Amino acid sequence: MTVRATCLDVETGQAPRCASGGCKIPQGHPQRTLTKWCSLAIIVIVQVFASTYPVLHAEEWYQAFLSWRSKPDDPMTRTFWERRLIQYWFYVVAAVVVLVICAGVVSTSMRPQCHDRLEKTLEHYLLTKWAVCISFAAHTGFLWFIPHEVLRNVVGLLPDLLQVFSEYLLYSMFQDRLHFLEAAWGRSLGSVLIGYVKIAAVMLSAGLSAAGSLDPSYTMAMSPFTWSGIKAIYASATLCIAAIMWVALSRVRLPTCTASAFVGQYTHAERKWAKEYLGRLRFALAIPLCLDACSALVVGASFHCSAPWLFKFNFLIEGLQRLLSLITEVTSMLLLVGIFQLQKPEIQLQVPSMQRGVSSEQRSRRWRKVVSKLANRGMNVGMLLDFYEQLGRPGSCMPMYNPKVSTTNDVVRHAIIPMSRAGAYGRAYANLGDPAARKVPPTRMVTHNWDNTFLDLVSAIVADALNEGAYEHIANQLADGHTGKIRQLVASVGALQLRYWICAFCVNQHAGICGGFGPQPAEGAARRRFEKNRRDTATNEVFELCHCRTPKVFSGDQCEMNKFDDMMALLHGRNRSFTQLVAVDREFDIFTRAWCVAELVQASVSGLVQHVQLHERRQLDISSVDVAIYAKISRLKVENCQASRPQDKADILRKIPCFADFNTQLHALIFGEKGLLRCEFRGFGLLDAAVRTARRMEVLNGEI
Repeated sequence: MTVRATCLDVETGQAPRCASGGCKIPQGHPQRTLTKWCSLAIIVIVQVFASTYPVLHAEEWYQAFLSWRSKPDDPMTRTFWERRLIQYWFYVVAAVVVLVICAGVVSTSMRPQCHDRLEKTLEHYLLTKWAVCISFAAHTGFLWFIPHEVLRNVVGLLPDLLQVFSEYLLYSMFQDRLHFLEAAWGRSLGSVLIGYVKIAAVMLSAGLSAAGSLDPSYTMAMSPFTWSGIKAIYASATLCIAAIMWVALSRVRLPTCTASAFVGQYTHAERKWAKEYLGRLRFALAIPLCLDACSALVVGASFHCSAPWLFKFNFLIEGLQRLLSLITEVTSMLLLVGIFQLQKPEIQLQVPSMQRGVSSEQRSRRWRKVVSKLANRGMNVGMLLDFYEQLGRPGSCMPMYNPKVSTTNDVVRHAIIPMSRAGAYGRAYANLGDPAARKVPPTRMVTHNWDNTFLDLVSAIVADALNEGAYEHIANQLADGHTGKIRQLVASVGALQLRYWICAFCVNQHAGICGGFGPQPAEGAARRRFEKNRRDTATNEVFELCHCRTPKVFSGDQCEMNKFDDMMALLHGRNRSFTQLVAVDREFDIFTRAWCVAELVQASVSGLVQHVQLHERRQLDISSVDVAIYAKISRLKVENCQASRPQDKADILRKIPCFADFNTQLHALIFGEKGLLRCEFRGFGLLDAAVRTARRMEVLNGEI
């Protein structure tokens, strides 16, 4: 589902606030982009200098080294110099690797979009890691150019402090990531413990580094315990974080190991994906971190080893360790934020389509005539706004209209049916408009729930005409009485004449429900629903019935309420760009209505493009309300769906050859990667998607 651009506020002329986070939609950051490119250019210049100077000025560089060491050019000095040069190139190569990765992340984040805080920390971490590599290279190859000893010691401390700062950012990223997952999980997973480990490790490492570099007596600098202690602190902190992340991901993964018998096949497939993803991520994070810690311990132990060969190659061992540490740290970070992870896989569920029984060509002439009449009806956005503007006015058909509570069923009974009656007979409300406008066929069909508020239905259609991603903003404006401003806004984009097929207006209600409420059920939920449907939501009064003489037809060739699938096929055949608009109510009850479910699946298997309008653009989150909604939809079965008339439900179920296959297709249609309520779980959101799935599985399994 593509999130559409949001229109301007009709009152302020400014961009409305995002439904998901309350932030304004970013309009681009040219100054910020320029700053980043300038910074990147400076970094590239430094990197090029560090990479080319040893090649272009090799002999001059070596002579400066001899002058600093105050030693002749003998084989031992030359060997020592070559070892330091190799160590220098280790750092330069590591800096190039970090710079390439950093350039990719920074260029990606330059796009005008809402950024995750973790992405910013990742950028800072990579830049700091590059500075660490360059500073250690400078420390190895250029420190002797500084004449003053104290100043040389202070400058020599800089790489160690940068290393400590990069470790701080590393630990902070794990802490932030775990904190975000705790928000999705709803309980603590150990981010506080990582905070304690971070503070202790950084303070101890910084203290030892400063003591080793600034000690004028060189006692600390020459002591192997100083540098091995720094390595031991880093290794211990890394192992602690690896253990915390392992335990946290294991706790989250546990609910996905239990399959619930009360959910659909797609939910099972989603559970399986989350289980595999979290299991693999545990090892993907633990292995690099453990390797990093072990390499640090090996280097730390080498400081205490008196073997001559080990002392000779100590510089190389430390350079290799830093390169390995860099690779493992960056790999862990990119795995953690999802850079190396693919999109959440599309779960393919191929099942037979809904059975229509008799083809359109085999239908009777009267059947096809009714289908053609239905297909020629429609309501443009201007007509819909004109109708809405009449509701609630004194002297109108529905003066008691309350936009906050009045449902589509209320409006049909109070307004559409009375206004579409002419003398002793009635017709479809859509036939009351301009005859010239009626010749234009509808280009979109609206699937909606009559128990939803009429305000939300109108708002969803207007939002769709404006290419908005949600209808909350439009609903607020209409509820406040700004219908005229909304009309101007729609007119400004040329969408007033956009025609929609809406059953409440395009079906002749006088040929069906106007004269009664159907047979009264004996008791139970059906009886309560019957009573609800025959009473006005705002006043709780029973609707007045229409006593027109239009024949009532609820089945057969002349019925207008059993031909939606043929009508969709006819309109799609005439116009391949004909689409379906799914106006989802705030409680997602549309997915529990038999007619709506049948229309959704039929449109899907017929190849119609389906657009969804939600009250607010959000994914099914982990708040209690959203978990309840997810639980309701994930347990959805067509045989348990509701219909106002039992005969309607029976007719729908009779067309379905296999309930299990139909339910599988229904769940894939709703939750699949190309489904109506899908979310693009890419990059930074992939781990959160798996955690949210695990949380939902825990709720569905009844564990909390």
